[in-house]
Amino acid sequence: VRTMIRYYRGRGGDRHNKTLSDRTYVGTGLRLPNSKLEPYENFIIPKTQNRILALFDIHLPFHLIDVLEMALQYGRDKKANTVILGGDTVDLYEQSYFCKEPNIVTFREEREMFWRLLDMIDVYMPNAKVYWQEGNHERRFEKYLMQKAPEIYDTEEFELKILFQCEAYGVEYIGGKRVIEVGKLRVLHGDEYGSGVFTPVNAARNLFLKAKACAMVGHFHATSEHTETDIDGKVITCWSVGCLCGLHPKYRPLNKWNHGFAYIEQQMDGNFNVHNHRIVKGKIV
Repeated sequence: VRTMIRYYRGRGGDRHNKTLSDRTYVGTGLRLPNSKLEPYENFIIPKTQNRILALFDIHLPFHLIDVLEMALQYGRDKKANTVILGGDTVDLYEQSYFCKEPNIVTFREEREMFWRLLDMIDVYMPNAKVYWQEGNHERRFEKYLMQKAPEIYDTEEFELKILFQCEAYGVEYIGGKRVIEVGKLRVLHGDEYGSGVFTPVNAARNLFLKAKACAMVGHFHATSEHTETDIDGKVITCWSVGCLCGLHPKYRPLNKWNHGFAYIEQQMDGNFNVHNHRIVKGKIV
């Protein structure tokens, strides 16, 4: 046995080492098992997807139809060829660990509303590519499985993108808290850095202090912008985008939220233009 151990650890001499095909244990000792870490890479929007309507925090079924239709009409007027659903598109009310009212909405109903939303997008912007970035509400489903049904957690058929038939509808689902690259702009949902209970005074400045790059988030349901120039004269701007859901939910009827959406023009050299709009009293401003 000792001879075999020396052989497989590469200590049997040069003659034996030449015949050793499995070199897993060669070295000073046994190697650690492979790391459980998964690769983390940004998701890159192709340069050809250059007219982008970014919609954050729709929270189906707590959406507001009028403001959502205004945002979609804006996308149609701009001939948008891309739509980013920037997280919290569905509320996943039943999967929340918070105290819930019974019979508000079912998981099946939320799926059907999501498909209706995709149909609406197709009516306003035919052939537009749709990217669905997960937010903290989409992540409710994964947490629900881990807590309530860990036995099926890693079953592919129970992934959110499968249950919502993303492939059939031509929707690309972006999970894993991945950052979206739109040229030199980074798009996040807004909870990736971690957040407290309350909305920061200026969500865009809060993002700037963490990202140190041009970036955009939703999550905070408030429109804001923050710009600073570094020592080399590079201008860095961050944006937070308003929501498209109701502004006075039962769990927080008083807040500083506002309706809004963003439109991004991506250029071939990586530069971009951002139009961060609010919707106030039925008007886009």
